[in-house]
Amino acid sequence: MCLLFSFRTVGCADDNIEIVQKKGLLLLQGYDHWLDTSYQFTDNHSTGSLNTSQTVTETYNFTTTAALMDQRVFQFTLGGSIGLQQVMNDLNSTGSSYGSGQIYQYSFSGTAFEESRFPLIVQSSRTLNTVTPPYSPTYTTDTTTNAAELSLLHDVLPLKFRYERDATTLESGSSTSNSISNNYSITATHKVRDFSQTSLSLSMTNAEDSSNSNVVSANNLNSNRFSASLANALLMGANGNHTLQTSLQWTEENPSGVQQQLATIGSTLLSRFGKALDTQLAYQSNFTRTTDVTGEIQYESSNSVTASLHHHLFSNLDTRLRVLYIQDLILGGEETRYSGLAGINYHKLLPAASRFSFDVSGEHSVIDRNVVSTILTIRNEQHTVALQGESIPISNTEGNLLSVVSVTSINFGITTLYVPGVDYTVDTGLGSILITPGGAIVPGTLILVTYTVNYAPSIKYATDTVTLGSSLSLLDGKYLLSGTYMNQEESLLSGRSQNSLLNTRVGQLRFKGFLPPDQNYTITYENFDSTNSSYRFLEGLWQYKHLFSRTSLSLQAREHYEIYDPQGSLPGHDQITSDGSVALSRPVLQFMQMTLMLDMSDLWDNKQGRTDLLFFRSNLSARFNKLTVTLNGQSSWRFIGTSLSRDDYVRLDVVRYF
Repeated sequence: MCLLFSFRTVGCADDNIEIVQKKGLLLLQGYDHWLDTSYQFTDNHSTGSLNTSQTVTETYNFTTTAALMDQRVFQFTLGGSIGLQQVMNDLNSTGSSYGSGQIYQYSFSGTAFEESRFPLIVQSSRTLNTVTPPYSPTYTTDTTTNAAELSLLHDVLPLKFRYERDATTLESGSSTSNSISNNYSITATHKVRDFSQTSLSLSMTNAEDSSNSNVVSANNLNSNRFSASLANALLMGANGNHTLQTSLQWTEENPSGVQQQLATIGSTLLSRFGKALDTQLAYQSNFTRTTDVTGEIQYESSNSVTASLHHHLFSNLDTRLRVLYIQDLILGGEETRYSGLAGINYHKLLPAASRFSFDVSGEHSVIDRNVVSTILTIRNEQHTVALQGESIPISNTEGNLLSVVSVTSINFGITTLYVPGVDYTVDTGLGSILITPGGAIVPGTLILVTYTVNYAPSIKYATDTVTLGSSLSLLDGKYLLSGTYMNQEESLLSGRSQNSLLNTRVGQLRFKGFLPPDQNYTITYENFDSTNSSYRFLEGLWQYKHLFSRTSLSLQAREHYEIYDPQGSLPGHDQITSDGSVALSRPVLQFMQMTLMLDMSDLWDNKQGRTDLLFFRSNLSARFNKLTVTLNGQSSWRFIGTSLSRDDYVRLDVVRYF
């Protein structure tokens, strides 16, 4: 029902001009709706098996914008969709199966009193997804988000209040899991003319995760998080050449039932003296309180001071200096770090639109550690898995990796605990974990790693780093020659040796050329030599891109040759990678667009054999008045040794706007 009243006011200046002001309880400003139908077919051919899947999806979507009484009083946007999905799978191992799923979704966003001193924003959304066989077991996910934000636009102290509630329910078979979080926040800002700005932020989050089933007893986990931050920026000096930035942050939380407290205070003074000299002086203090794997309280605190100077000499030379001092109180003892860095950068314009630059820097640092305890616990360190078989180094390199306590991931509020030796393996010598091929940790998973590090109780070592870099650009960038070299040596001064002390040398040479107007090529050579690993590679790359009157064409070819030296008990091996691609896009008739892509790759490894990949993809899109049609198809062939597999994918989307 829509109640709409119209009041007419006629202007007096001109009888031909009529101004109509619409008023009413509900003012509709537009309504759009469309129907989306899609068909998707996939199959997988491998040695002795053929698996196919077909999916049909029908979705009705709508969106509307409206106002109550007046758009300045309350204006909102409402959108939603209702969908049905039908699935048929034909698997060699289990035969044919059929199933269906439903999805329901809505989103609401509204703004009230937008032009007043107290604007209000409300948001609400929900997605309900039910999936039945052939997926086993049947599951339903229900995700909702509700939020409200109120601003008080005071001239002296503007305030912003926000509340957000997120809830996710997953029902699968006889088990149910719920994840609910409530977040409350307040933000205040204060500005004094143009020389001081202060902000204060307070936030509190309460989260509750629960799960139960007929087999396993109920498991509830509550966590709370409170954070407060205060920041100020102060401009000083006649021309504002000095800026003092100060910040204070406090966080208290108990993730996974483990109490943690973190506090940080920092201050930075940025100064500019004339046109050639810049300085920076910074101080930061950190404090952390948590528990180790045995439940004992673990304290860490750190204080650091950094001073740096940058001087611009003449028009071609820049120099830089930096000193750093850090004092850590850790494991019942003390660790001191200090370092100094000096660098020079020279750059010069040459004849014929050419340019030359050279940069050199050197840094010397010392770490002196004297602690009582030797075992430090690091909780829930985040890593994203790129692929199975990947070796993930532990980021804490100040001690020897002692053990990995757990590797977990959280999805839909459910914590998954991965099995060592099945999903991953630990290499304490290299300080890394290896993701097992075929395990439960799939690419793209964000894993949380809790581990312990065995610190040497008394050790002092130095790190010396030298970095060189140079580039030569000729004929307005038509040719570019560049090179970098880095040498880092860690040497033991006193105490017990440990496997985290490394010596590393990396050198790279690169030449890039441009052949106007469409082509470029690159040749790269790199040599990497470290205590734990070493390799070198040579790579050539050629690219061609051209836009004809109505057609876009792209070509690429690459050759990569890499040599890995033996590492511990692992033998060395060689790899040769050759790949190329072709992409073509052009309009067909007056209402269609066609895109074709072909990728080819050949990988040869003298230890693992040969792997070839051929990938073809095409896209055809068309629009007929209010009807759009999109057809996507792709096929990929994988040749691994003597085995062959093929994957096909076809998807047709038809959208009808009303």
